[in-house]
Amino acid sequence: MTTIYINHPMFDEMLSHSKPPKVPKRLQAIIDKGFCIVDGCIFLKALYEARPGLATCSSDRTGREGYLNGIEVDMFCNRNYYSNALAYSKLIAEKWREDFPERQGTLAIYIYPTEDCGYHVTLCSLRNDEPQWLEVSDNNFPFIAITV
Repeated sequence: MTTIYINHPMFDEMLSHSKPPKVPKRLQAIIDKGFCIVDGCIFLKALYEARPGLATCSSDRTGREGYLNGIEVDMFCNRNYYSNALAYSKLIAEKWREDFPERQGTLAIYIYPTEDCGYHVTLCSLRNDEPQWLEVSDNNFPFIAITV
């Protein structure tokens, strides 16, 4: 299996050739609240406020971000899971570029299938001193990693 990494210009190009669905209001609300930084970790503020205890679920920052920022798209919509995962990811990327223009290239958004045919989306910082949320060596696990 091959893993495909997509940088944000290619992600934008890919999305420009198809019309992603309008993101469900509950997903849009998560993005609208923006980001927060807690103990060196980047979190989607709405998700952090809803479950702050998860901010200590892992021994490393990347693990905390990946776990707390994760959502299952199928919990927010009832069809077009992959398209909604892409559209939600695009909104995350746009918000990141807007809020942190000086930190371009330091965030990864991951999209991968769930066991029940839905899609999971999460994000975490790219760090040199910690392993990534998903590594290229995870070649039996299908995912897309988008660098923003």
